[in-house]
Amino acid sequence: RGLMPYKGYGITAGRAPMEDWAKKTGETRGMNWLVTSASGQRGMRRVVVDTNFWKTFVAARCSTAKGTAGALWVYGDREEQHRLLADQLAAEGCQKTFGNGREVWEWHVIPNADNHLFDCVVMSAVAASISNVSLDKLRTEQKPVRRLKLSELQASKR
Repeated sequence: RGLMPYKGYGITAGRAPMEDWAKKTGETRGMNWLVTSASGQRGMRRVVVDTNFWKTFVAARCSTAKGTAGALWVYGDREEQHRLLADQLAAEGCQKTFGNGREVWEWHVIPNADNHLFDCVVMSAVAASISNVSLDKLRTEQKPVRRLKLSELQASKR
């Protein structure tokens, strides 16, 4: 498929989910993503994504116990090696909202926090889905857990 531009939309509970969007000729669709046809914007295909869905998906993977199916974990056990990634994975918060008969976790950036690596992990998960990596079995486990403060985590280790 090659390199394609990416555009994320935080689809709220009040808006129609991607699966209800009118299908256009030449589109490829998957789990809350679509690849447009080349006839659209400037004759270039692009990936369009529901970021609320995918950020919730990644958050659920992060809160799944290491060694459990669907868990996202990084190599090694020295916390300092992964501090930047951990900080950026925690750089957004979410709130459960309801509308049109559905529940959506809506995500927002915490002020003055960098979330670039969180976005990269989300895009990697979308790329895996586009590449036919099976994610459907993981779909039902998408409830983010209560976020711990770093001070709480440090206190629990004492």
